[in-house]
Amino acid sequence: GRLRGGDDMDTILVLVGGLFGFFFVVSLSCISTLEPNEYGLMRNYISGNIGDDIVRGGFHLTGPVKGFLKFPAAQLTLEFSSRSMNRPPVQTRTGADPNDPDSGGQPISITCAFQYIFLPETLRSVYLSFGSYEAAQQRFILLAGNMVSNTAQEFIPQDFWQHRDKVADRIFT
Repeated sequence: GRLRGGDDMDTILVLVGGLFGFFFVVSLSCISTLEPNEYGLMRNYISGNIGDDIVRGGFHLTGPVKGFLKFPAAQLTLEFSSRSMNRPPVQTRTGADPNDPDSGGQPISITCAFQYIFLPETLRSVYLSFGSYEAAQQRFILLAGNMVSNTAQEFIPQDFWQHRDKVADRIFT
């Protein structure tokens, strides 16, 4: 039989395999991915610094301590309706009727939908202002609902029946 100690090939293979595995895991931690319809804003996880460059979808070499803050790159729909679980129709009032001095407007519910998109050049300031995509989206929901409510109050109750196209156009702008 073989004597021990004369052939260290098994030990060398274990060490080389271990080193290869270590470098493979380290190299995987240096790669970050984005979906095709995502923007990425580079962030250093140790210092918290935010980069200026915006990248879109794919595999990117980022380093072990950096990664992406992700934002959608496609149009998003914001819907206020009874079908929406967390955004019911906008509850507001119409403007006062000039023929009825005691009128404070009539209560109405407005169902509507908007589409919005993030502009890549504004993502850094959006993140610095709101802290995340989710926080920015909540702010957009609040502002959109307020704008619909404020715009509805510019019209008298009859406008919602007789000039609905004008009301819709004004809310749209």
